[in-house]
Amino acid sequence: MTAQAIREFDRDLLALGSYRGAVARVFAHAAQVDPDEPGAEPLTLLARGRPVVPYGLVLDGRLHAAVGDRVCLCGRRLQLAGCSARLEGEGCSLAIGELPGALDLLPAQLEALSPPAGGHEARPCSECLGTIDHRVHHHPHMRIPQPDRCRGGVHPHPRARGRVSRLLDRLLAERLAELAQDVADGAPFRPERLAGLGAGSTPSGDDALAGLAAGAERLSGLGGLDDSRVRDLRAALAALPAGQTTPLGLRMLRAASRGRYPAPLAALAGCLGRDEPEALQAAVISLCTLGQTSGGDMLAGLAALVRACIPSDRSTRRRG
Repeated sequence: MTAQAIREFDRDLLALGSYRGAVARVFAHAAQVDPDEPGAEPLTLLARGRPVVPYGLVLDGRLHAAVGDRVCLCGRRLQLAGCSARLEGEGCSLAIGELPGALDLLPAQLEALSPPAGGHEARPCSECLGTIDHRVHHHPHMRIPQPDRCRGGVHPHPRARGRVSRLLDRLLAERLAELAQDVADGAPFRPERLAGLGAGSTPSGDDALAGLAAGAERLSGLGGLDDSRVRDLRAALAALPAGQTTPLGLRMLRAASRGRYPAPLAALAGCLGRDEPEALQAAVISLCTLGQTSGGDMLAGLAALVRACIPSDRSTRRRG
């Protein structure tokens, strides 16, 4: 990475001044840098081809980082394990811009926002695990264990794992629809009912919450949702406790509480209400390539919010 130019990065990084930390976690296509300064945000190093995320930057090439590597960002100059690079250009804005648009277009756009196969649409689950099903419905704040995680070195039987996954899909769909309706109705927003549900470094429930928040922010900009609802939603996300979900999931939700989202999600939300069907479709495809399931879960959250807030009988054409 010697003397490389970095052109894809979160624009907010330019305001940091000086940042020092060390690589704490390394994933297949990313690495997390924990800051030396207590309370500062972690930095995300991304391999080429990965979308920009809050406090993230994309390296030009394969990601060569190891746990313990020192990282320093001073102004535009980045140093990682003895190599250096420079941030070039203005970077990416991960906020949802106040673009003009029309609410009348949203009902027709909902079809393009349908979650892909494997998304969290409600579907029957005839083989649900009875005990878990009973506990879920009598303890609405219970978190479901990640179905692919082994205990004591023993992986769950594939059939049992499939049953838990189907139950989890149904639970996520039900709670997502309820939370979206709460936003539309002005009821208290309770993100803890979704946060932490599901598998992965950012659980499906967290991804759906991020999509829901992005949809709420865009609808507010279009005049389809009161600004106070967005403020309440952001405050509820910011108040989630550290143990509610995974560290990366909590970090993503904290960024959403400040109006910052992964670049593909922010881009898709900005397409809502605009008469640009090709751009909308391209944004949907781009979002669905984010992670193994994260993009589809974010799409499901955004679509649920739009579906709850926009009456189905609204005209699908703008009046000239």
